[in-house]
Amino acid sequence: MFLIAAAARSPITPDDAARLRGALGGGQPPRAWLSETGAVCAVGSATGILPEDAFDHQPYVSEDLIFTAQARLHNRGDVIAALAIDAARGAEMADSALLWHAYRAWGEGCVARITGSFAFAAWHRAEARMVAATDHIGTTELFYAAGANAIAISPRLGAVLAAPGVSHAPDLRALGLLIAPKIEPGSTPYRDIRSLVGGHLLVWQAGAFTITRWWQPDTTPRIIYRDPRDYARHAGELFARAVGQCLRSVTPIAATVSGGLDSTLIAAVAARQLATRGMDLAGYTSVPEPGMAAENLPGWDHDDWPFASALARRWPNLSLTPVPPGGKSPLSVLPAIYAASHQPLRNGANAVWMGDMLAHARDGGRRVLLTGQHGNPTISTSTQYAVADLWARGCWAQALRLGAAQLRWQAPSGPRAVLRALIGPGAVAALRRAVPLPVHRRQGEALLTAEFRARHADALDPMPMPMPGADRNALVRAAIRPIKAWQMDTLAGWSVEMRDPTADRTLIEALAGFPLEAHAIGGRTRGLARAMGEGLVPDAIRLRRHLGAQAPEVAARIAADAAAYQAATARVLACPRCAGIIDGAALSVLTDKLCRGEGDMFDAMMLDRALGAGLFLAGAA
Repeated sequence: MFLIAAAARSPITPDDAARLRGALGGGQPPRAWLSETGAVCAVGSATGILPEDAFDHQPYVSEDLIFTAQARLHNRGDVIAALAIDAARGAEMADSALLWHAYRAWGEGCVARITGSFAFAAWHRAEARMVAATDHIGTTELFYAAGANAIAISPRLGAVLAAPGVSHAPDLRALGLLIAPKIEPGSTPYRDIRSLVGGHLLVWQAGAFTITRWWQPDTTPRIIYRDPRDYARHAGELFARAVGQCLRSVTPIAATVSGGLDSTLIAAVAARQLATRGMDLAGYTSVPEPGMAAENLPGWDHDDWPFASALARRWPNLSLTPVPPGGKSPLSVLPAIYAASHQPLRNGANAVWMGDMLAHARDGGRRVLLTGQHGNPTISTSTQYAVADLWARGCWAQALRLGAAQLRWQAPSGPRAVLRALIGPGAVAALRRAVPLPVHRRQGEALLTAEFRARHADALDPMPMPMPGADRNALVRAAIRPIKAWQMDTLAGWSVEMRDPTADRTLIEALAGFPLEAHAIGGRTRGLARAMGEGLVPDAIRLRRHLGAQAPEVAARIAADAAAYQAATARVLACPRCAGIIDGAALSVLTDKLCRGEGDMFDAMMLDRALGAGLFLAGAA
């Protein structure tokens, strides 16, 4: 964790430096450096989770450079060797120090030679120039406020807010779009604070700055195997390495275990690797509130506990803990979210069980929580157009074999699913041209005022009704798409770091070179992940067709907490700034509907987004 603030005209005082140091809690005691003129203040602190954090002594200050970083490097050995650092010396260097040496040796080009999760900021003293970057998709966030004469930059939103001269004025457009929901890349809830999009590099000097994309992965289909199982072997090896790199910690490891493919694959591989070291893995599974009505949606299972339990039986060193809401509604956790993260969230219902899992991990002395949030666009992406793609490439025998397998897998879903599986993206495009598909608007738009919708129509464009599956270009775009901000600051709130092996750069770059058929092994949707899971996860999970629903009782929870929701709605309706964004009548109707127990989980998510943004504007933090 770090912050660098530079002010050309208004000196940063020692009191300012002390306040900035206090804004970086959640790790080792921060160190602050303040230039003699007060023009620059740098604060640095390690999380205290990595073994090498004991050697961290940032900020790193030399005659020409001030450097700070939050880093967890996956290729430490490669970097040490490339920089010709003695192995014994390298073993006693923090990841942030290695990144500092890499920046001094390779300049801005260091980002392409580093893998892992990182963000850094480098202040070039003579030129009064700031250079900052995030990792390939922004697994480590980076926020900045930049003006004509000053800049503040940090992975912690609260630290940027604490910097001298940074405005706390809200971004009304961004908060309204959150309700829709539509989060624009780089946006934050604050008008003058932006987040640096993952895979990008920022250069600021004298009020002018440029932002360029440094991660340009090769996305051509260049990894082709005759035997489909080789795709699962290839991806499985990279995935196992990615999981192993996420286990580097001085504390025991925990994991979210939802009962779906991504989290169970991560937990299984982690448990296998930890077992060889005589270590356990703590798993946490979200379960419905006992005695409270949970929705049963078609194609969804409302309780993942039976599936997660089957995984725990497969891996004896995986200890599983059920995590019910414990009487909490999404509304009740908002003050803690605001205090830790300084922003509302897209899905408050998920914050309930995620916050409890983080608390379980922290209270158990586990400061690493594994998750698989990037799994859907990577290892478990779903495609139904692989047959058409193979046919177009002249691989007719493979196309026929895969088509037959898809027919066997899709048959229970009916003839329409089979037709969709085989017609291919070209035919779908032709159908769209001949018969325009219906469009739908984002659900939350109904809660926005007509004036707001008209003013921001560029961001609230209607979306075509989605067709199942996607062509290869769409899948690759999803895999390499940067992570959006507006997330929980888990280090600030719980002193726990979330790590996602499915977001590993080396894994993503390999998957970007796979053809479509790699994701349809055995004719199955999400076929790559299912093949990777053979022997690791029980078939009840590996071949599971239904999705798992987290917080399926959220609508009932709102009805049980009706008085608090009615009071929150009244507070939002009384807020003048909210009136320019939120349609008060529509919000009142939705609140009443849910408080009567008549709404569903989608209504509940829409209400929680609106109240989250509205209470944020009303100053409920």
